[in-house]
Amino acid sequence: MDPSLLGLGSNVHHLRMTAAKAIPKLKDALLCRDGGGNDGNDDDDGGGSKIALWVSDMCVHDIPAQVSTFLHAYDQNIFRPDAAFVLTIKCNVGHGRERFDKLAEDEGRRLEEAGAYRMQ
Repeated sequence: MDPSLLGLGSNVHHLRMTAAKAIPKLKDALLCRDGGGNDGNDDDDGGGSKIALWVSDMCVHDIPAQVSTFLHAYDQNIFRPDAAFVLTIKCNVGHGRERFDKLAEDEGRRLEEAGAYRMQ
């Protein structure tokens, strides 16, 4: 992590682990921050601390796995209703432009079908 980000305060956390391992830790941390009052499974839009920004900037060989990780976090109800999701799909080994565009389109469709575009 860029050292300049360390001075942003207590709302910025760098977790040195895979996203799959971080999701349960994030959920627990949010529960602790709220004093355990929000179980993270409620369907309301707010109450409690939730994540406002999720950035996935990985170079992966399995593009669907990157989206699946986000959708798993989404299912855990750890995002604010107005959360922003930034996904950088990098697939620079073994795919031509047409194949890359198809993969990106497929994953965009998965996100849309899951309701990720309707987080507000």
